[in-house]
Amino acid sequence: MKLAQSSHNLLLAISVALMGLWCFAEIAGMWHAFPPDLSALYMAGYLFAEGRADLIYAAPEGFFGGMAQEWVPYRNALELRGESVLPYVYPPLWAAVLGQIAPLMSPQQFFQGAALILIPLLPVSAYLAWRIMPSNRLPLWAWFMVTAALLYTSLISKAAIVQLQPQIFVVFLMLLSFERYTSGKPGQAGAVLALAAALKLSPAGLALIFVLDRNWRALGWFVGIGAVLAAASFVFAGAALNFAFLERLSSVSNGVFISAINFSTEALLFAMAVEFGLAPDVSLTGLNIRIDDIPFWIGPLNTGLFMAFAVALIRATSPDNPYRLVLRFFGLSLLLNIFGPIGWAHYFLPQLLLLPALASILGLWLGLGWLAMFAAATSLWLFTVSYVQIGSSLPFVVWGVGILVLILARFMGARQPGTKNPLPAGQQGACA
Repeated sequence: MKLAQSSHNLLLAISVALMGLWCFAEIAGMWHAFPPDLSALYMAGYLFAEGRADLIYAAPEGFFGGMAQEWVPYRNALELRGESVLPYVYPPLWAAVLGQIAPLMSPQQFFQGAALILIPLLPVSAYLAWRIMPSNRLPLWAWFMVTAALLYTSLISKAAIVQLQPQIFVVFLMLLSFERYTSGKPGQAGAVLALAAALKLSPAGLALIFVLDRNWRALGWFVGIGAVLAAASFVFAGAALNFAFLERLSSVSNGVFISAINFSTEALLFAMAVEFGLAPDVSLTGLNIRIDDIPFWIGPLNTGLFMAFAVALIRATSPDNPYRLVLRFFGLSLLLNIFGPIGWAHYFLPQLLLLPALASILGLWLGLGWLAMFAAATSLWLFTVSYVQIGSSLPFVVWGVGILVLILARFMGARQPGTKNPLPAGQQGACA
């Protein structure tokens, strides 16, 4: 027993060290970098502080074309000349909050502070993902080692890091919410999920889990805190800015954007419509293609497919399934993004962080086999090499959507526990 405990402690120390080295390398790599996505938040705060809230939701034509021309003088004043500050598409409450922070620091100081917070949050989120699993799970050291390998090599994690994406914080909140839920703290779970939904709207869909469990305390806290945050947005940012936010969301949702890192079923449905002559014949062989005019039926069909998958997921996760919560969290968070208007690669961080669960749900070797397949399919190296060779976005959309749906189907098909012990006796350690 002492030998097993000693081995466990050593393996845990090694796994934590791997996570620490990854954090150090990524922070060092981003220390002097310019993250276009995060720059939108700084600019929104700066404009709010400057009394130009009317420009916060300015965007180029088609939204995805780079930086709004109205922002150019302010970008230059911030000594960011030549950089492309991407449009702001978050609720106005956070522009008001950042309006108190932006005047206190330069853009680079803001980016560096964000790197120090966001990058370490990914290992912390991995720990929360481990905590969500039932007792029949990989030991923490094994979970960390698998996750570290994915963080080092995955397109999904790299897409989040190079932009210092606020989605990292949102994912942390999502996982924290359901860690609290599994710990018997439904009120805290609902409150934290409401905060996540106030940053990015899609986490609100996870409240369906509270409804399915008939956990009205969690749902009540979610609704209550959500209402408080919505009211705060109107009080501190004003009604006009909130309506401008809703208008901007509508403009983003109109049409489709075919990009190599946008894993969206709506974009895929449009490509299929073009192929079968059900949509105007447009060229889809280039990179980053924005289509504003799409057939009216694509939206309802996409919604119908989402509902069909959601119903199938709920039916596949019976009350006696010990992995019910993990499967529902994994599946719903995936469906909400893949069937949403935009499905950027970094939106699927929850799936990456929960992948080690496959070793428990499917059994050790089958689970690791599926995990290795997902890791290879989302490899940053494979993406980089293929992107240069192919030179077209659509094949990556097909590939990304296909892999995500395949892994979801495998999760949904796992109705019974795979094995009693994910690792052989003597290798699990005290924390298994």
